[in-house]
Amino acid sequence: MDHLTGGLNGVKVLRRLNRLNRLERLDRLQSLKGLLLGALLLLFALLLSGCWDVEELNVRELCTAIAIDGIPDDAEDAGDNRIRVTLQFPLPQHILPPTAGVATSHRTTFYTVSVNAKSVGEAINRINDQITGVLDTSHVKLILLQEDYARGGILQELDFVTRVPKLPRQASIIVTRQSGEFILSQTSPKDLLPSLDIFQQLQLKSSGGSLDVPLWKFVKILDEPGQDPFLPVMEYNEGNKTFALNGIAVFQHDRLVGLLDTNQTRIISMLDHGRNDSGFEIPLPGNKRATFRRFRCSKRIIPQNPQGSKFLIKVKVHCVLSELDFSQPNMTKAEMEQLHKQAARFIKEECQRTLRRIQKMEADILMFGLSCYAKYGKDFSFGDWPKRFSQADIAVEVDLQIDRSGTYF
Repeated sequence: MDHLTGGLNGVKVLRRLNRLNRLERLDRLQSLKGLLLGALLLLFALLLSGCWDVEELNVRELCTAIAIDGIPDDAEDAGDNRIRVTLQFPLPQHILPPTAGVATSHRTTFYTVSVNAKSVGEAINRINDQITGVLDTSHVKLILLQEDYARGGILQELDFVTRVPKLPRQASIIVTRQSGEFILSQTSPKDLLPSLDIFQQLQLKSSGGSLDVPLWKFVKILDEPGQDPFLPVMEYNEGNKTFALNGIAVFQHDRLVGLLDTNQTRIISMLDHGRNDSGFEIPLPGNKRATFRRFRCSKRIIPQNPQGSKFLIKVKVHCVLSELDFSQPNMTKAEMEQLHKQAARFIKEECQRTLRRIQKMEADILMFGLSCYAKYGKDFSFGDWPKRFSQADIAVEVDLQIDRSGTYF
């Protein structure tokens, strides 16, 4: 009996020991979970802080514009250098609004640094060595190409676009009549950075007398056969102290071959962008004029043969009659029909004039070649296309719809 009692007591002791071991393991597991949870929370705090892989703002030099100018071969300091590169940097401490009650004085809000180099990449490295902080190109708004330099071809210099870290692909690229170094050194009448002033104008006037072209789109077109790019043109008006956008620069591949005036640019805006917000003034008999605005347009290019020697372009235009420069309370139906014919004829003639202009440049900026390839496939060849495009017969048909307003119903 004593033997059985001792055996039962031993079993109870073993059960108690097992229970204690389980409780001890649970306590250790809970402690381990607490440590893991604390480590995860610490890791999240480090990641969400955003400061573990970012340079402080006060050590960065923010670049807002890059200008590329050519160097004449006979220049004294040319040497082996091919281009002159200028970068514009804002001065945040001069841009921020002053503290209340503190007197202000006119101070420059930016500075520029220019160097001569063999390439843009080399120039950026040199400028990075000259400035106080670390060069930051993630805020670049503008790439400026000087006109004379662009006529020699720009493909080699634009190689930096895909190689400079964090360079915004949405930055605007433009052609300048004066040197980019000169333009970036001018002050804005709006007390803005010159680069931001120009960038805002491009966004607001992206359909009309000038057309905004983002950097990614220009580079993409350079890699595609059967299409040539164009860029907006800008110059600094020294009389008015303003940055003036005026027309577009037409390229044959990467080489600038000519400029279009503002009326021709409005036609390209209609045919390429499908709109023209700046409108037209259309001449009428008897030295009278009518103003039309808010143009909406659609086009259809119809190749007539696989050789690409003949095209028909059908253009549908919807616009608003904005103003007549003569006093007339009402217009008869016959007078309105006459006005309609004259406006349609004017738009057709402007389309034909613009098309002849780009044909003379041998620059297919409206994708006639791609339209022919889409219709005829392998029967169409891009070989010697610029020359063949310049000789193509292009017929234009215009279907015009006018909305009347005011007293001219």
